Amino acid sequence: MPSSCPTKVLCFPSYPIRDASSRHRIYNYKEPLEQLGYIVHISPSSSEFLFNLFYKILLKRPKNKFKERFYKVLRGLYYSHVFLKRFVVISLRSSNYDVIFIHRSLVPNGIGYLERLLQKYNHNILFDFDDAIFEFPRNKKNMPVFLRQAKHIISGSPFLKRYAIQFNTNVHEIPTCLKLSDLKNKVQQKNTDIVLGWIGSPMNLKHLKLVSKSIKKIMLKYNTVQFKIICDGQAYSIDNRINHRIEGIQWTLDKEIDLIDTIDIGIMPLYEDNYSKGKCGFKLIQYMSMGKAVICSPVGINANIVEHNINGFHASNDEEWELYLDKLISNTTKRNDMGKYGRQKVEKLFSLDVCLKKIDLILKEM
Repeated sequence: MPSSCPTKVLCFPSYPIRDASSRHRIYNYKEPLEQLGYIVHISPSSSEFLFNLFYKILLKRPKNKFKERFYKVLRGLYYSHVFLKRFVVISLRSSNYDVIFIHRSLVPNGIGYLERLLQKYNHNILFDFDDAIFEFPRNKKNMPVFLRQAKHIISGSPFLKRYAIQFNTNVHEIPTCLKLSDLKNKVQQKNTDIVLGWIGSPMNLKHLKLVSKSIKKIMLKYNTVQFKIICDGQAYSIDNRINHRIEGIQWTLDKEIDLIDTIDIGIMPLYEDNYSKGKCGFKLIQYMSMGKAVICSPVGINANIVEHNINGFHASNDEEWELYLDKLISNTTKRNDMGKYGRQKVEKLFSLDVCLKKIDLILKEM
């Protein structure tokens, strides 16, 4: 990239700002990059209103065949809206920018025609992905072709980098980072009871099945332990004897930090499959940034984010989950020390300031 800035960057996040991945990997960089002298324009995939309207429908897979067909039509309408919106932007505006920054794909259902069309208007593409989206049927064929054509690639984890580097040597690993300035005066709320917590989208609730038995045993042993599931607000059942201490909480962007601050121990169980190996451990980073002790399945990057017995624990089976939950519940000092070390690690490796320097260097190379 010539040194005569300002460099103009057009960003295509996969979803509007309520989506955590889009927010932390695209939207949060706009202002800091502009402070460095870049001109940054973000072209959302849809309006917040439309995305919020279709959000639950996009994720639902009802058993009723009629409902499934109906939801499939609605998903198709949403995808069509995104396709047309991005087709217009690509055709009329993409050639006016120095760099095109794509997050995951231009339409939610995978890489395809729009990515090929974009190549005709602007070859200077920076592609970012933070999930094993190459596992999606549509991407198995299309993604390798697109990766070969991208100028630079950002992967969110070592597992994703190993995949991408097969097709392109300009691959940079940058984790999902947090604006730590947003967390001032929000750390270490004191609870009278011990609160276990999980945050995530409805499609990832399935991973909680891995720890249901262990949480049941722990909550039966300690009647002062609660479990908060920060998601879609739906009730979550494990056992009738403890369900009154399990709370399903509706996630909202403006309350996210306060909600995480109400927990004492953050958990991230994961099934060990290729899609899970590609995850970037952002739940853990969120918990640790708030000074919370964590326990995780050591799958993919989780094993690197959490240093066993230093800033958290690795748990690979029911017995280990129960053991480490018990250790953290019964030992306040251990819990607080792990939380402190976790916060220090986030400051060193996962803050927006650290990741911004890496993105700045990549943009300068383009």
